[in-house]
Amino acid sequence: MISIVFPAYNEEKNVGELHRRLLGVLKNIGEPFEIVAVNNASTDQTLAELKKLSPIKIITLAYNIGQTAGLDAGIHDAKGDIIITMDADLQNDPADIPLLVAKIREGNDVVSGWRLERHDSVGRRILSRLANWLTARMTGLYLHDSACALKAYRRDVIQPIHLYGEMHVFLPALLFMRGAKVTEIPVRHHARQFGISKHYFFKAVKDIFDLLTIKFLTCESFLNLSEKTPTTNPSRDQWWMFVNNGVRLSLICCMVHYTHGFPHVNPAKIFTHYIDSSRIIL
Repeated sequence: MISIVFPAYNEEKNVGELHRRLLGVLKNIGEPFEIVAVNNASTDQTLAELKKLSPIKIITLAYNIGQTAGLDAGIHDAKGDIIITMDADLQNDPADIPLLVAKIREGNDVVSGWRLERHDSVGRRILSRLANWLTARMTGLYLHDSACALKAYRRDVIQPIHLYGEMHVFLPALLFMRGAKVTEIPVRHHARQFGISKHYFFKAVKDIFDLLTIKFLTCESFLNLSEKTPTTNPSRDQWWMFVNNGVRLSLICCMVHYTHGFPHVNPAKIFTHYIDSSRIIL
């Protein structure tokens, strides 16, 4: 089965059209599928629009705690042996899904989209290239477009991972460092027509620090997917722990100063709510 997972925050004008396009593509593939939408505590009518759709499963978060948290919730609820992630803003094209599925069926664990013709701002493209370069230098995996939201994963490879921060951007690199077979394919990219972008400068900075975290985690404790004995260097691990803690603490201090403190969020109030109508389509 194929699971489509997309988080949505204030995308009331996009989710209906995205669902329509997804159904058109998925029905032609000829395999069972499900569509999992994660409503990241939208303040507009996104949830109301999602409730009009069928078939769909909706997961609603009580607080908007970020795109990565939304993806994590959707990925761990997905039932398909292939999990495809994408944005809800209609910039990713569902027509590319069959290409991603075919690459997974060829034996790849992860297939990452590569937006050859990006319709984003110049600043965002520059930051993306910097992230690609840093990812290649620190993980050994070079992708032309690490930040592309359209990706496909084998379920048994991705579901053991729990995401936080902005880790979804570097998920292929993390899985690569654990032994996954990663490839990329060119995909379409469209300009946003409705709503506003959720990307900003501090988010890009957080991305870079989360890359350091991933490097530290893979050095210190993660096992290879092939179950080989990891080769760790204690002094190197201590160094990465020092770097990781230092840069993240610096970022937190800067953001607290910038925002004059963070609002209190009680994690116990974060909940999921399911609306499941004909989830599996034959």
